[in-house]
Amino acid sequence: MDEFRERRRRGLKQDDGGNANRRWSPNTKLPFYLTLVVIIAGGYLLYDTFLRDSLERFWERNAAFLQAEYPEVDVAATFSQLDASRQESPGAPAETARLPEAEKLPLHELEISLARQFKARELLAPPVSRELKTTPSTDFSIKKMPDLAENATVRYALLKLSRFGLTQLVLVTQGEKTALYVDTNHNLDLRDDGPPLVADSDAFAVTLVLPMYRATGIMGLDGEYRLWIYRSVGSDVLRYYPLTQLAGQIVIDERHFDALVVEGERTDANFLNDSILVDWNGDGEFDPASEEVQPDQVVRRDDARYRISLVE
Repeated sequence: MDEFRERRRRGLKQDDGGNANRRWSPNTKLPFYLTLVVIIAGGYLLYDTFLRDSLERFWERNAAFLQAEYPEVDVAATFSQLDASRQESPGAPAETARLPEAEKLPLHELEISLARQFKARELLAPPVSRELKTTPSTDFSIKKMPDLAENATVRYALLKLSRFGLTQLVLVTQGEKTALYVDTNHNLDLRDDGPPLVADSDAFAVTLVLPMYRATGIMGLDGEYRLWIYRSVGSDVLRYYPLTQLAGQIVIDERHFDALVVEGERTDANFLNDSILVDWNGDGEFDPASEEVQPDQVVRRDDARYRISLVE
């Protein structure tokens, strides 16, 4: 009796052969649960890989028979639901299945070379003007000024063109004549840059002309960069806008489209950061509302998408 109690306290039992066996502990159940999980996962994988498509094809082949046998069931709607679930199944990437239709189209990188595909033209589209701020301050670092009359009115300005750098401008008014001195060689000496730009009326308006490469820094882009600088009558405010625009063509899927690069609000002679107008409909005009492509914007043409970027 004492031996039986001792075995019971220790969790042992007497079998027919007289051998003592331990109780079934949680550790001994683990292989059983793992085996069960493997069987369930394997069964689902077998169904999803082999049986699902076979059953769906069987149902599709017998759609008419099924509709006749079960008139209360909308067989076509059932197949549509099956198709939708198949598109979202692990057979296709989940992120692709959830994307809008346009974003599922192939994406191509399209680089537009300004030097090879475009040429300088003048005002094919309306420009954007900017204020050129002037000041009477003499804090500007001009070292040598031209000979001026004592009663001359002098105002200073800075013009920033991307690759050309900061350029000192000095607006001088003497009587009814106004002249604009431009430090084109950036040596802070206004006496060795050629004659100033002169206007004979109060409505001051002149054209600053620079070689295209010096203004833009784009090798192989020929022509001149022309900047219209003007002032209204009775005003000390200078404004300016570029006369130069770049016209050319882009090619998408062997189709040629007329294109135009127009400087926006920056007006810095850096055409690489500007938008491009593309005559998608071929009517010979550029509509900013529907035909403007921003830098690195993705556009859709037919069954593909294109990310358009401007390069030198």
